Amino acid sequence: MDSEVFRGGVNQVVRVGAVVLRPTGPWTPAVHALLRHVAAAGFSGAPRVHGVDDQGREILDFVAGAVATDPVPAYARRDAALAAAGRLAAATLPRRDRGVRSAARRGVAVAGTRSPRGDLPR
Repeated sequence: MDSEVFRGGVNQVVRVGAVVLRPTGPWTPAVHALLRHVAAAGFSGAPRVHGVDDQGREILDFVAGAVATDPVPAYARRDAALAAAGRLAAATLPRRDRGVRSAARRGVAVAGTRSPRGDLPR
């Protein structure tokens, strides 16, 4: 089976076929709840959650593309990329994540920060 190790950031992420295996943390249940909620609401721009493997890594869909890292590359700073990220944030997520905001008030999670580093241009 195809596999690829992604290095960078603070942890090691491994792609195995159509899924990504990533270390978990105290935030993982809240992130999984958000991803499941937005998927159920019809949002197709986020990976689907498939649980946790026997090594304690979360299992997520692999989404092909390039994530902008520092220094943010020119393609991620183009007007079209920024406009697309703005449309996604302004038009889609505020409606889709409404059902998980009460969990954020209890200190679980909040998803509201947008930046080129957190988006996957397609």
